[in-house]
Amino acid sequence: SSESFSKELLCKTLGIEISLLYKYLRKEVLPFTARAIQFADYFKCSLDFLFGFAENYQETQFTKWEKFSERFRQLLKEKGIKRQDLKKTKLFAKQSIDDWFNDVRLPTIDNLIELREYFGCTLDYLVGRDL
Repeated sequence: SSESFSKELLCKTLGIEISLLYKYLRKEVLPFTARAIQFADYFKCSLDFLFGFAENYQETQFTKWEKFSERFRQLLKEKGIKRQDLKKTKLFAKQSIDDWFNDVRLPTIDNLIELREYFGCTLDYLVGRDL
């Protein structure tokens, strides 16, 4: 069927096993942030649409990229929040906050969704995807 062909093509294009795609589809696991961005780019949609925060599909091509750590530092500065203050919220592991700040690693999707709520911005803005 064309549906299985498109799933196979998607997996081949993104370099993932079909079994992993089915785990995503059954909501057994969430993709890592970098993989989620690949999905959004593949489908030309926002991360917010991909994760159900935007109702309508709108073809979107993101061109400008900023490292998450840069955007994270910028948001903290704009909101007048110190890392220590964010750590006191206990929303995130203290080491994770330092890792994000110092560009050691990206947050998980779960943490990105929490950060989206905390900062009041889109997932795409958070990860540095701009139109």
